[in-house]
Amino acid sequence: MIDVTESSEVASQLATSLRATAEGLRNVDKTVRASGFAAALPGYRQMRTVLLGQRLWAMRTGYRELEPLWNEVACAAKSVASVLGPFTDVMRAIGSLDTSVAVQKPPSSTVRPSALIAAVFDPDPDADQVLNKLQSKPVGRRELRRQLDWADERLDATLGRLEAAGRVRLQRLGRGQRVHRSA
Repeated sequence: MIDVTESSEVASQLATSLRATAEGLRNVDKTVRASGFAAALPGYRQMRTVLLGQRLWAMRTGYRELEPLWNEVACAAKSVASVLGPFTDVMRAIGSLDTSVAVQKPPSSTVRPSALIAAVFDPDPDADQVLNKLQSKPVGRRELRRQLDWADERLDATLGRLEAAGRVRLQRLGRGQRVHRSA
């Protein structure tokens, strides 16, 4: 049995820790905002659109001499994403602690710790969207892409993660694929 005095001390220490964590995260927020990321986003969106048009032109014309430069651009973008993506995932997970499964349950029920842990430490909103589309039956890959309104790259990456985790099975059908939810 837990001693009430001991529990009160733990709660007090936890409150101190949570205040310090909130302050630290507010400082990170200020730093990120001051760095100009938010203001730069429209420019990067425009860059993405321009690069897409340029890439399509290069592919359509068969101009292969630029391939090494396309690889450099892709590698640089992947490097930035490899740092910012996981950081964003962690912040999103921490941000979900106030609205996670624990808060969504009625006060009288108990929350399984495994459900809370899964919601915070294994968030994959893209995977969840794909799995939700596969609830009742398998779906063709093209149809799935249409329903989700995603780029091929995003769907490929998500299906790759789900297949590696054993959560979906991809079935080749002629020139297409059917996506099955694993049992």
